Amino acid sequence: MKLLVLFHDYKNHTSIIVCKMSSPWESVEIHGTARQEIAVALLNNYPLKLTISDVSGPAVLVEAPDEVFKALRILQEFKRSIRRDEKFRKLLDNPTLENVRRFISLKKLLEG
Repeated sequence: MKLLVLFHDYKNHTSIIVCKMSSPWESVEIHGTARQEIAVALLNNYPLKLTISDVSGPAVLVEAPDEVFKALRILQEFKRSIRRDEKFRKLLDNPTLENVRRFISLKKLLEG
């Protein structure tokens, strides 16, 4: 699946917007520095291509499995902010899809 990754600047922060390029058309806007670090680390595991979007200018096209988009959507849905603890640092050392899923599962347990 192809994902289009856009960067949207607001007055006081930048959001990362990840859009599915196939049906069903969906997008997720990722806020928060820690969530964005995880998203970028995960997306960097897949083939990337710099492109120009008709809508927002420079963007990155990523060829990644559907599960990556699902993980990013769940990551953004957390109610609490993500702390930069030891588990966070370990995840960034090896941000595979499986490790991101484990991290998300643990955070969901702690949040629930």
